[in-house]
Amino acid sequence: MLSLFPQMFDFSVLATTVLRLVVGVILMIEGSRFFKNTSFLSILSSKASLYIKKIPAVIELVGGTLLFIGLFTQPAAIILSLTILVRLYTVYKEKPADPRIFSFYVLLFFVTLSFLFFGPGMASLDYPL
Repeated sequence: MLSLFPQMFDFSVLATTVLRLVVGVILMIEGSRFFKNTSFLSILSSKASLYIKKIPAVIELVGGTLLFIGLFTQPAAIILSLTILVRLYTVYKEKPADPRIFSFYVLLFFVTLSFLFFGPGMASLDYPL
């Protein structure tokens, strides 16, 4: 393949690792944002309809942690991509959201989906597999 900087291809696995770490932190922040205003007892005592609203936050928190440590990266990428797609639909359905928020979720969707194809990168627990 013709490239201006062919020696940079040696760092492609490192780029995937950095991207995985950053996306993992972003998803952990997005998932934990829900739990800052609610206590654990209110989660246990809430109605079933409120559980449905809490499920994406838990998936983002756990999936972001799995991405960050690089464990089960590809299954986590599938689940996170679907969760982000659902969140993207709900954000856009409720109101025509800020285009920056919509763009953020679209970008996050495709980046998490890319981990399905590119794998976890270096410095992950999945790398030797």
